[in-house]
Amino acid sequence: MKQGNSAMLKAVAVSLRENKQELADLMALELANDTEYGLGASIWTSSQVAIDRAIETLESGQIAVSGIVKSDPKLPSGGIGESGYGRELGPQDIREFVNVQQIWIA
Repeated sequence: MKQGNSAMLKAVAVSLRENKQELADLMALELANDTEYGLGASIWTSSQVAIDRAIETLESGQIAVSGIVKSDPKLPSGGIGESGYGRELGPQDIREFVNVQQIWIA
């Protein structure tokens, strides 16, 4: 085999492997969204491309990257779909406990 052909075959093999990984990632995201619930999702990767794709694709109230889903009292938390309505914690939550009153003075 000529030197040029060997390099081309290696490039094709790398391209096929990358395409196979991309397809696997897309299938995993599709599987993750195949539920009526969506409270939290976690992905484990160091690839910025995979992170961006997951953030754009996942239907979830929270997404953790290379870590566990957790909450912080300063940040709103809640789900999508059958995982609940509204948000708890943070400024969005306190509004659930406040009665808004309208007053007109003539």
